[in-house]
Amino acid sequence: IWSMFQDSRGYLWVGTKGGISRFNGVSFTNFTEKEGLTDNLINSICEDYSGKIWIVTQRGISSIDGSTIASFPYPHQNLQLAPTPDGKIWYLGTATNTIFGYFENGKNHSLIEKFPELVDNTSFVAIAYSDKNKTLILSTGHKVFEFKDGEMKQAKVVSGEMRIKKKGSEILLHEWDEYNNINIYEYLHGEIVLVARINNGKLFGENRCNFRHELMDGNIRSQ
Repeated sequence: IWSMFQDSRGYLWVGTKGGISRFNGVSFTNFTEKEGLTDNLINSICEDYSGKIWIVTQRGISSIDGSTIASFPYPHQNLQLAPTPDGKIWYLGTATNTIFGYFENGKNHSLIEKFPELVDNTSFVAIAYSDKNKTLILSTGHKVFEFKDGEMKQAKVVSGEMRIKKKGSEILLHEWDEYNNINIYEYLHGEIVLVARINNGKLFGENRCNFRHELMDGNIRSQ
């Protein structure tokens, strides 16, 4: 199993090297390249605001809407998606070069030439949408950016690579710094705020963090 996701209807989606399966509590429905996926190796799964499922594979992006599959070949192994309420599917990726843009109505709109500050030689990127602030949060290597109303703003520079996790309407960010600490941030009121730290296996400051249960059950440590 390479990825798992539970959608808003309660279906469990399981991504493997042999495609993706939807479990309704009783039986599995399988989708592979034969049904139209860009590839059988599933890297990540998410859901847009209309209930459509989006899948990142080794060779591109596919969407599943009921039994209808649409695919967009895009050979970037490290590709992350962030749906927004206006129907756009934003992407940020890196391989031999950084890519950034969005899909809308089946068309790809690349914006990386407009925002060259995102270009980085890192192998790691992350992106998430903050519903509260109506803002995209992007991470490329050691830099974190905010994107809102067509404007890109650098929000933070950190010593480690920043990872982004969205749960409900909350945004959590965390990084391994040069001292091997795990620094935990939340995106609160338009600011990236340090709320907790894991040092030598000990957790400090978790009472201030809305993701306390995530920290305590080890989800952050294992990522």
